[in-house]
Parts: sequence; C-alpha cells; structure tokens
Amino acid sequence: MYVERELNRLLELPLGWDGRHAARTTYEAVQTTVDVLPAISDEQSIPPQFFPLPDGGIQVEWHVAGAAIEIEIDGAGEAYAVALNADKKILFEQEVGAEEVKGLSVLRGLVGNLSARASGTG
Repeated sequence: MYVERELNRLLELPLGWDGRHAARTTYEAVQTTVDVLPAISDEQSIPPQFFPLPDGGIQVEWHVAGAAIEIEIDGAGEAYAVALNADKKILFEQEVGAEEVKGLSVLRGLVGNLSARASGTG
C-alpha cells in the first residue's frame, strides 16, 4: 500500500515540478521500480523513501545508522544501485534489473541487513 501510494504520488507530479524543467515521472521508471522492489525486499524490510528525479526517473533509498542503499532509476527505466556501509565503503555498485538475479540477490541481503539493524534484530 505504501509503495503504491508513493509511486502514484510521483506519477501525479506535474511537468516542471522542480520549478524548472523537470520531466514528469515516467511509466518506465515506475515499472522498473515495481519489478525490482519485490526482488530485493519483503514484509520484514523497512520501507524505502522515494524521490523524483528531473529526467522522469525515481530514486529509491534506505538509510540506517549511516549505511545506505540507493537505486537510481532513470526516465527510460534503467536502474543503477549502490550500497554503502556506515564508513561509506562501497559494498555493491552496478546496474540492476529484474532479470539480473545475482545482483538482486546481493541487494536483497543488504536490504535485509539494514532492516534487521533498524529493528534492532541485527
């Protein structure tokens, strides 16, 4: 429900939502988000934050105790992810997509670890 509400909020942003020339959020970016999120998170995962990008894309982020996972999905639906530990060391960095099982599996583990830390079980 939360993810659906956030994605609909982004789709409702008007052209120029940033006060300049930002594009509207694209359906391609939303579709990639919908494809990737279930592959890397589950009911125990903390919810990510969603931000619009000026090219019509979406930024999806998790932040816990200085560690971060960020997925930037451009307006064409291409996704790139980076995960950093609390010391800002890169743990994962690559393009991702629904068909990239190995990368998504690594991201799923990292989201699980952040979620466990946030809930105090990790």
